[in-house]
Amino acid sequence: MSHTPPTPPAPSSLKVAAFAALGSGLEYYDFVIYGMMARYLSEVFFAAQGAWSSMLQAFAVFTLGYLIRPLGGGIGGSIADVYGRKKAFGIIMFTMALATLGIGLLPTYQQIGGAAPLLLITLRMLQGLTFGAELPGAATIVAETVAQKKLGRFCSLVLSSTGLGSLLATLVLALLTRAFTPQEIRAYAWRIPFLLGGTLAIAAYYIRLNMAESPAFLRNATAPQTPSLLATVRALLKTHRSQVFVGFRLAFFLATMIVTNLYFPVYLPAYFRYQLPDIYAAMTSSMVASAVFMLLF
Repeated sequence: MSHTPPTPPAPSSLKVAAFAALGSGLEYYDFVIYGMMARYLSEVFFAAQGAWSSMLQAFAVFTLGYLIRPLGGGIGGSIADVYGRKKAFGIIMFTMALATLGIGLLPTYQQIGGAAPLLLITLRMLQGLTFGAELPGAATIVAETVAQKKLGRFCSLVLSSTGLGSLLATLVLALLTRAFTPQEIRAYAWRIPFLLGGTLAIAAYYIRLNMAESPAFLRNATAPQTPSLLATVRALLKTHRSQVFVGFRLAFFLATMIVTNLYFPVYLPAYFRYQLPDIYAAMTSSMVASAVFMLLF
């Protein structure tokens, strides 16, 4: 006589959204802290070049993280479709944690020469892959768990967490620039934000182990094997080309706005004589407003 296993209880919508938001916020901290530290990283990893050339190279490495995000979204989505949202979330968070910790532990250009920027590029690409998978994955698991009438409210919590991640980054840098001199930051203190971010991400990884699997994935666990990533991309471009184009335009606009914001710590001191602690304090205020308004609107 066959026995049907009991249906697991429906996970709490608030708990799922909170776990998703926690990871997205910390992932965003790990991703943008590089851009906010570009002024110092350019001197640490590209010291053989002139000042502006080093800065351009530092931001070029930041851009690589953005360019590789769509690939990360595709890989993360494929893992989530085959092995489950929860397992994919764990892989994404743990990989981001290791990449961020790795940047904090990297030897500098003065120590190992040209290998230092190559290692930095590798770790930034890992960060880009994981962040490209994180935010879409978080939105997906919330959308598959939360009731339709509450979807906007809980998805806004996930998006608001990116503002909180930026808030944490600017707050950490505001404290860093007040506690250490520029010489001390260049010498060793630049590592602190990365080591902190990687440690917090590892803690979030273990917290996420308690996250419930998406009910939609459990219902379809016996469905036929998910198509390959390449086949999925082909089908998407064939049937939803206009929506993909709109998505790329929106992403380009947001990326441009974010990169401009992260350039302020370089631009404002150079041309308007603002001090870094004041710039980071102002950016912190803007991130508070961003997190609040995302929830409201």
